[in-house]
Amino acid sequence: MFSKFFINNNFLIKFISFFTPLTLNITFIHSKFFALKIITFRWMKNVNRNIICIAIYQLGLALYIFCGLIDYIRSILFRFLKIKKICLFIEDKFPKLIEKIVSKIYIK
Repeated sequence: MFSKFFINNNFLIKFISFFTPLTLNITFIHSKFFALKIITFRWMKNVNRNIICIAIYQLGLALYIFCGLIDYIRSILFRFLKIKKICLFIEDKFPKLIEKIVSKIYIK
């Protein structure tokens, strides 16, 4: 669907390129139960429908940007702590242990 979609705006291209790798984690972060408890919609009872539509759009965009920044900070922290190297080291040194752990998780 989006393969022939052409974007001519450089800011939008940078925005999409920045947030694309973070999108799955954004879904994980804001779909958790605590995020749903934080957002209450009681204020919507006496508000105009047009304002509600705009507010819901802005809330979704704000959640997306906020959760994206959280995940971006996490990725910087992982790079700083060299988590990928640590994982590769563990995989190289303890392959049988990892195989045993994975087999216990996936074989029921």
